[in-house]
Amino acid sequence: MLRLSSCNFEGLKGFEKLELTDLKRVTTLIGPNGSGKSTTLRAIRLAFEILKKRTCCDELPDHEDWYRFSKATLSFTYDEPAFGKLVTDIFSGEEGPITVVITCDEKTSLIESLTVRGVSMSSPQSIPTKTNLSKVESEISQIEDEIKKNQASIQQNQQAQHMISQVQAWRANATTLQSNLESAKSRFNEFNKLEFEFSDLRPSRELTREQADLLLGEIGFPMFRYIGTDANHNDRIQGLVDHLFVQKSSQRKEFDKYLDAIEKLKHVLQAQVDVYQRHGKNFLTVNDIEYRKASAGTLVALSFYGVTRLDESNCVVLWDEPENGLHPTRRHRLLELMFEDSRQFIVASHAPEFAPVFNNDGRVFRCTSAFDDANVKLYAERIANRRDAFDALEILGVHPARTLFTANVVIWVEGPTELLFYRHWLTPRLSSHNLHEGFHYTYMQYGGALINYLSVADHDQFESTFDLLSVCRHPIVLVDWDRDSGPGATPIRELLKTGAQKMHDGIASMNKDRAEAGCFLITQGREVENYLPNASIKHAMISVWKSSKDHHQKLGSTDFDVGQYESFDEVLDEYLVSQSITSADGKSLGKSLWTNKVAIMQSALEFPGLKEEDLRWKCVEHLREIEQFVLKKSRP
Repeated sequence: MLRLSSCNFEGLKGFEKLELTDLKRVTTLIGPNGSGKSTTLRAIRLAFEILKKRTCCDELPDHEDWYRFSKATLSFTYDEPAFGKLVTDIFSGEEGPITVVITCDEKTSLIESLTVRGVSMSSPQSIPTKTNLSKVESEISQIEDEIKKNQASIQQNQQAQHMISQVQAWRANATTLQSNLESAKSRFNEFNKLEFEFSDLRPSRELTREQADLLLGEIGFPMFRYIGTDANHNDRIQGLVDHLFVQKSSQRKEFDKYLDAIEKLKHVLQAQVDVYQRHGKNFLTVNDIEYRKASAGTLVALSFYGVTRLDESNCVVLWDEPENGLHPTRRHRLLELMFEDSRQFIVASHAPEFAPVFNNDGRVFRCTSAFDDANVKLYAERIANRRDAFDALEILGVHPARTLFTANVVIWVEGPTELLFYRHWLTPRLSSHNLHEGFHYTYMQYGGALINYLSVADHDQFESTFDLLSVCRHPIVLVDWDRDSGPGATPIRELLKTGAQKMHDGIASMNKDRAEAGCFLITQGREVENYLPNASIKHAMISVWKSSKDHHQKLGSTDFDVGQYESFDEVLDEYLVSQSITSADGKSLGKSLWTNKVAIMQSALEFPGLKEEDLRWKCVEHLREIEQFVLKKSRP
């Protein structure tokens, strides 16, 4: 299966040059009206319509002049190539992207070059169109039919005396027809033989037109589906209903697909869905109402759901303004379906719900326009970093800086050491759900000084301070246990420091007013460093303390163990003393360096081969609890 990775266009009206690179599973074009989103989408459609013909030269498909290009370069990547015999025979280099270059004039298109496995094959500049070649074939067939009729007339009438002059005319015509046939066949042979050049300096190779077209077919370019703003939803919905009923009536494997599809459809519509057959016709109901009688938004959602379910997997869906008629919640869920789908989507949209700026499988391009001497100039720029992403969201009317504390989960940690630890382990967990820092959640540091301050603050001071936490809708407060033993049978709250206790009570008060509004969690060990395996702590100590190389033999002879409630720096101090790695006064060496907790944490997390399952004291459960809270509060 091929995936479009980039497409570059030249000669497209309004654009000096249009370059879309590093395309993903879902690529979105955003920008105001008149910025070139639809032009870009339709230029891509024209390129795929040309590839769909599976021929190296032909007349252009029906199109508007304003989205015709002079040259298009499309590159594709693939996971497991399944090329045909002809492709394998011609292209035998190392695996690499497939690139096709298409050129167009006012009437015709030409596959100028094809690159497979690092080898480029260039077409002759003058190739008759497939339409013209078909005309010559038809001409040959027509002349051969006339020759047969002419010959039959001669045979039937050559003995008749009164037909002598007519037979002579038929015989003269036979000579003319034969000459015409030879001329037509000569033209066909000339048209049918193509000489191709190669970039690896091998001799040129002659292919018949049939072979050249077969070669394009064996590449397996993706099919495409274009969905314009005027799409007919009813046809698509009935196709979906029929497809679902076939699955429902099939064997176990297909029936399981039906059940999965129905669950996802329920999620999109936020309603109960059923499919059944009556009097030979297939029906779908939404909350027991036949779908044709449902709301316009429900019809749109059903139609769009069908788009993400029914096409073949090797397909690129080009979608102009999918947000039309959809509630924002359904837009979110439609985007989820796109990411779950095996197809590739390129979308033009005004809606922030379709701008996956923080998704690793998403790509966003910002389209803009400018006027120069009364001519419009169009541009498409890739959103390349976080700042660009926030700028793009501003264009769509989303203001992350203003809504950060009212719309997102905020994870409050004590300081930079905790921030390094939680960010390292939570980022891959949350990214797997398409949740991304700075958009779905963020981190804030409350600092150990706040705990100390809250320990002595009066009620009014506490209320004003804790309000800093409550301005976000869903805070998670993570606090180190900071004690040298476990709680035993004593309630945890009673053993917390006074400041931490007040934060605990503040979250409890929030949850009383709004169920599950916030989350308060305590480390299962003394502090986050206790979660780290001993080997990673030792690695960090040696990495941070540069003079450790002078004591390599002693450091390598024995190991240490940091207990669940022990202070890791005290354990390291005792370990170095036990190994006689001390100064003249008996104090451990290097302590001022390796007690730099931020440097230690950073280096410990870089320990080769460190995996989440290596973490100690039920840390994985601790991380899972945070993950589930963020997931629950970040989903629409």
